Amino acid sequence: METPRTILYNLVRPALRLALQIYFRRVETTDPHHLPGRGPVLLAANHPQSITDALVLSGSIPRVVHYLAHSGLFKNRVQAAVLRGFGVIPVVRREDDPQRAAEANEDAFAACFASLQRGEVVAIFPEGISVEERRLQPLRTGAARIALEAEHQNDFQLGVAVVPVGISFQSRGRFRSRVLLRFGKPIQAERYAEKYKNQPREAVARLTDHLGRAMRALVVNVEDAEQDRMVTQIERIYREDLLNNPDLELPGPSDFARQTAASQEIAQAVAWFRRHDPHAVGRLEERIEGYQETRRRWQLTDEMVARGEAPSLRRRALSMLAIGALGLPLAVAGAVANAVPYTLTAFAVDRLNPDPTKRHSHQFILGTALAILYYPALFWMMKRHWDLPSGRLFLIALGIIPAGLFARFFVRRWRRERRFLRFAWVGATQRAALGNLRHLRAEVLSDLDGLLQRYLTERGLPRRR
Repeated sequence: METPRTILYNLVRPALRLALQIYFRRVETTDPHHLPGRGPVLLAANHPQSITDALVLSGSIPRVVHYLAHSGLFKNRVQAAVLRGFGVIPVVRREDDPQRAAEANEDAFAACFASLQRGEVVAIFPEGISVEERRLQPLRTGAARIALEAEHQNDFQLGVAVVPVGISFQSRGRFRSRVLLRFGKPIQAERYAEKYKNQPREAVARLTDHLGRAMRALVVNVEDAEQDRMVTQIERIYREDLLNNPDLELPGPSDFARQTAASQEIAQAVAWFRRHDPHAVGRLEERIEGYQETRRRWQLTDEMVARGEAPSLRRRALSMLAIGALGLPLAVAGAVANAVPYTLTAFAVDRLNPDPTKRHSHQFILGTALAILYYPALFWMMKRHWDLPSGRLFLIALGIIPAGLFARFFVRRWRRERRFLRFAWVGATQRAALGNLRHLRAEVLSDLDGLLQRYLTERGLPRRR
C-alpha cells in the first residue's frame, strides 16, 4: 500500500527527471541491474556534489529512495518540512553536536531499520561530507552498522543488499554537462552474520572496509592534490590515446563512461609509479609542464597541437562568417528570451559564493525555481500584448527554451571557431614554433607510451586480444 510520502515522491519525480534532463546534458547509468528490483536495499554512494547527488539518484532509480542527510539541512523550517515530506531522515554528525549526536541518531537508525524491514530503499553517503578533490574520504561506519543491525534484529533473514554507487560529474559546475552513475555488485549483509554475533565492532569494520574498496572501484580516486594535478595533466594529453589503444579494454556504454574508466586507470598508474619509481614521475611532470607552458604561450589547445596540419586561414575565416550569419539571429533571440532566468541564476549563485561541491545544487534549484516563475509569466505577457492566434503563440512559447539552449551552443561554437582562427594564423605565420610544439608533444607521448607498456608488463595486467 502506498503511503502519502510515496505518493508525493512519485508525483514529483517526473518533474525532477524533466528538470534534470534540461540541466544536465545526460545522466548515464552503468550496471543498473545490480540494484535489486524488490527487497531491502542500502545504497552507499560517494558524495561529490552535496544535494545534487541525491537529486540525480532519485531521478535515475525506479524505486522510492529514503535518504539520510546531515541535520544542518533541516535548520530552515520550510526546507525541513519538504525534506521530511519526502522521507529524508536527519542525522546529527558528532562534530556538529557531540552532546546530542548519540541520542538523536538512535531515532535516525530506528527509522532506517523500519524502512529496511518494509523492504524499502535507504540511501546513505558514508563519507559524511562533500569535498572538491577526487578522493573517496574515509568512510564512517553508519552504513555497515545500519545494514548489520537491521539484519540482526531479524535473525539475519531480512536479506539486506548493500549496493555501492559511484557518482561522477563531468564538470563541478557547468550547465549541460554529464553525470555517470555506476552501480557495483550488491554486498549481502548476512555474509557477516557470525562475525557480527560474536564481534560486532570487527564485523562493522570489515563491512566498512569491503564497502570502501567497492566504492573506490567505481570512481576516479586520487591520493592527494599533487597526484590529482598530475592525473589531470595526463588526462588532457593522453586520455584519447588510451581510449583508442587496441591493447586496452576500457569498459563503458558511452564515451563519458569510457573516459571515466580511462581516468581511473591513469590515477591508478600514477599512484603505482609514485610508489615504485618517483623519479620517472618527476621527469614526466617536468616534460609535461614544459610542453604545457609553451602551448599556453601560443594560446593553443592540445587538440590543435595534435592535429596533423593547421587549417587554412582563409577557410577558417569564411567558416566563422558563415556560422555567424546563419546562427546569430536565432542565438540573439534565444539569449534575449531567456536572459532573465539565466542572468539572475548566475548572479545569485555568484553572490552566494558556494563552494564547488554546492554549485550544481544552487544552480539547479535556483534555476528551476526561476523558470517556474518566469516562463508562465512570459507566456501571459506574450498572449496579452501580441495579437497572434493562440496556436502560434503556443508554438513560439515551446521554442523559447530550445532557443536558449541553442544560444548557449552558439556561443561555445563561436568561441571555438575564434580559437581555431588563431590556430590557423599561427600555422600560417609561425610554422617553426608550431613544429617545435608538436615535437614537445611527441616526446611527452613517447614517454607515456613507454610508461604504459612498463605498467602493463610489471603489473601483469591483461590486454585485449
